[in-house]
Amino acid sequence: MKDEKTDLTELEATGLESVSDVEPAGSEAGGENKPWWHRVWPWVAAGVAVCVCVGGGVAWSAHARNSAQAGCVSYSRQIKTLSGKPTSAKVTDALKVQKSDVADVKTWNVLQRDEKTLLRLERGPLPGCEASSLSGAKDQERTAESQWRALDKARGSVESDARAVLKSRDAKAAKDAEAALKAKIDQAKQLLESSAGNVADDATRSALSQAIDNANELLSSKNPKLADLQNASKALDDAINGVNASVQAKQSTDSQAQQQAQAPSQSSGYSGGGYTGGGHNWYVPAPSAPSSGGSAWQSMLENQKPLGNGCDPVTGACGIG
Repeated sequence: MKDEKTDLTELEATGLESVSDVEPAGSEAGGENKPWWHRVWPWVAAGVAVCVCVGGGVAWSAHARNSAQAGCVSYSRQIKTLSGKPTSAKVTDALKVQKSDVADVKTWNVLQRDEKTLLRLERGPLPGCEASSLSGAKDQERTAESQWRALDKARGSVESDARAVLKSRDAKAAKDAEAALKAKIDQAKQLLESSAGNVADDATRSALSQAIDNANELLSSKNPKLADLQNASKALDDAINGVNASVQAKQSTDSQAQQQAQAPSQSSGYSGGGYTGGGHNWYVPAPSAPSSGGSAWQSMLENQKPLGNGCDPVTGACGIG
């Protein structure tokens, strides 16, 4: 029994040595004998991860740079479009308004300032969009966006300023029209009084009176419109011209009637060589004495008498009167 146990112990020892020869040494203490791919794959995986990260970063950077450049180009195109786009007709009209034609001078000054700013932005160079780096592309995009926003804001300011100027111009014109209408009403009232009984057609005076009433009613309203004030002024002008024409027509008719009444009756004719006219009796000088027949000539002179007003029967001279 002792020998069998000894053999078994030796056999087990021998078997253990055989097993140790088959298995890699150190498999249980650090894995020094693992296959090579077990030792390399962590490094390969790490390298692949690094490559993926680096490649992804490069691709993302390129994409971001291209996106920024595209945004810059888009803003640049919008700037070019806005710069070539004309402003509205209101701006054109407002820029023609003189400083003295507005009620509030401040509105005029603001329009002039903002219009210069707009011209400067429209005539400025377009932003560049050619950066090769991501940060440069982003800077260019921000610059282009800022330039576009400034231009768009300037255009909006000019449009708003133009409306304010036109409104101020209309307010000044309305105020001036009110003052002119009041003065014209006073003039029309004087003509209405002085023309009483001195017109050929009294209907013209009625029209003038109605125009005066309409104008006063308009002035008593709150904030009358410029067009209404101008229409009322024109109506007064027409009524005034109608009364003046009627006054002249009556004066012409009265003058003709007076001339006809005062004109003397005139007649003309010869009687023995004499002429009567103008309320005086004129005597024609006697003919020269003939060379013979003196007695007959003397007898004619003695028998001839002046026609009146102390005319000399011999010389024919007559007194004036």
